Amino acid sequence: MTEQDNQKRQDPVIRGVGSNEHTRRRLKSSGISLMQSGLVPGITGTLLNEGKLSNINVAALLFELHPEMLDTEAVVAIVESITKLSPQLRPALTPLYQDVEKIENELKTITRQKNELNTLHSSPYA
Repeated sequence: MTEQDNQKRQDPVIRGVGSNEHTRRRLKSSGISLMQSGLVPGITGTLLNEGKLSNINVAALLFELHPEMLDTEAVVAIVESITKLSPQLRPALTPLYQDVEKIENELKTITRQKNELNTLHSSPYA
C-alpha cells in the first residue's frame, strides 16, 4: 500500500446500539461509540426491539459504507469490535489482515485494468 493510499484511506467508524442500559454501558466500556440517533431497519432492528421489550441484552454493531472504503475494511473493524466486546474470543487476526490486503490488491488490479480498457475504448481512434 502506498503512502497516497494510506492518506486517502478512511477507517470505518463502528457504532453500537444496545437494547437496554446494561448493553449500552457494555458497548461504551468496550470503547465502542454509541449511535446517537437513527433507525435500525430489518432483522437487526427487530432483534433490538424484542430485546428492549423483553429486557434481553442485544447489541448491534453498525458501520457506514463510503464509496472510497472497501467492505473488507469494515469487516476487519467489526471483527476487532467484537473482540473488544468479548475479550475471551481470541480470533487469529493476522490471517484476516493478510486476506484483506490480498483482496484489496486484487481489486486495485481489476480497477486499474478496467480503467485502462475504458481509456482504450473511449479513444476515437480505437
